[in-house]
Amino acid sequence: MTPAVASPTGTKAAPAWLRELVDACAQYEEHLGWSVRVDVTARCLALSAGQTIDALTMPAPLARRVHAALDVMLLAGPAIATPNSAWWTLLTDRSAAEQPSVPHDVVAAGVCAVARGDHVRVPTHLTDMNGAAWRWTRMPLGRRPLPPWSAVVGATRRVLAQLAGGSA
Repeated sequence: MTPAVASPTGTKAAPAWLRELVDACAQYEEHLGWSVRVDVTARCLALSAGQTIDALTMPAPLARRVHAALDVMLLAGPAIATPNSAWWTLLTDRSAAEQPSVPHDVVAAGVCAVARGDHVRVPTHLTDMNGAAWRWTRMPLGRRPLPPWSAVVGATRRVLAQLAGGSA
């Protein structure tokens, strides 16, 4: 067991998990320009929707298809998988709408917008792509623009139309 190290003022030093999260925040800011915050209660990192990003959360099987469609258009951006990999969150550029909405046919498929001011949990490390924790299915690239909100919603609608047997 590592003994607690006291700071010069006599208070205890921050625990290792907190130092790791603070270091990770600095990495996100330095490499991506994202203002990620530490959620001390949940011991995780979070990015606020509506500031520099917006996001759509959807079932993983649909997200894989949407991401592949965006990849063909050279618009695939970062995506985050939940620990059980059942859901993905696709990050988008900030929508022009005050409160981005999702069309009813897309909502019916289990897709939802992350509300402005809500937080998107991000992996602790920029390179987290494996393991049981929150992970990137596609890592963000240094200061590369995120795909437009409208492109991600449009790609989702096209994929859903294809799955339903319609034309897209």
